[in-house]
Amino acid sequence: MAYGAYFSDSFPGIVGDIESSQINSIVFEVKDPYGRVAINSELHNSILRELLPQLKRAGIYTIARMVIFQDPALIENNPSFGIKNKLTGEPWADYKGIVWADPTREEVWKYNTNIAARALKMGFNEVNFDYVRFPTDGPLKQAEYANLDKYVTNENAISNFLQFTRKDLGSNARISVDVFGMTFLDNQYVIGQNISEMAKYINVIAPMPYPSHYPDGFIGFSNPAEYPYEIIHYTLEKGFKKLEGSNVIVRPWIQDFDLGAVYDERKVKEQIRAVNDFDIDTWMLWNASNRYTFEAVR
Repeated sequence: MAYGAYFSDSFPGIVGDIESSQINSIVFEVKDPYGRVAINSELHNSILRELLPQLKRAGIYTIARMVIFQDPALIENNPSFGIKNKLTGEPWADYKGIVWADPTREEVWKYNTNIAARALKMGFNEVNFDYVRFPTDGPLKQAEYANLDKYVTNENAISNFLQFTRKDLGSNARISVDVFGMTFLDNQYVIGQNISEMAKYINVIAPMPYPSHYPDGFIGFSNPAEYPYEIIHYTLEKGFKKLEGSNVIVRPWIQDFDLGAVYDERKVKEQIRAVNDFDIDTWMLWNASNRYTFEAVR
């Protein structure tokens, strides 16, 4: 049971809330969606060198979250590491104007595993990878990848990245990967997420079945956000069938933000109930503003 954390002045108060709840883990963002690496900052490192041992003594499990292939900072310093726009020759950008690192380049893989290794050495119990995928929006037909011919398919490229990561970090490294909720329903070939293949190289797979992110009319619900139990239960049921025979742990992200509906104590609890129905006692709360419904987990 975890929730996300940033480096902020409000952190001591959040720890107090954790101590009075079921929460026993904290997710720190050490590499953000803009490619900024928190552990490159001596200020953050000095905080972590003091904080991580304290959390360990308190029985708090710590997770270092990293955004992998969406990485403007890396491409600003190393343009050749980016996906190339075949029309302009410049780094390819999505519709938001954000540039991505090329998921087929081993230099990009090594850059990220180096950061992960540093986080584990600092004392984090686990590294959590997000955006382990090809982009979903933007002029996708203009995207050119350096080594896609070598891997043939997007999902094979992603699986090879995870295989590389496992070898580079070692068998004892604890690795989790976030995937779209829809990936538990069908393989997402375009973005390269195939959970049965990904599961071979990681310890934990973390689907993000946020009910607000499902299309209107999904499994008969005009507004899926209003039906958190049903949406998550259906998603996990389908996903477990795809993961039969795997030893990977399933640890879902749970919606704790208002989108499509007001996510109050009841809706958060309904999601936890759906997870518990599969004998899963581990999950993570997500709210981008770090405002959590602790009443639901006390």
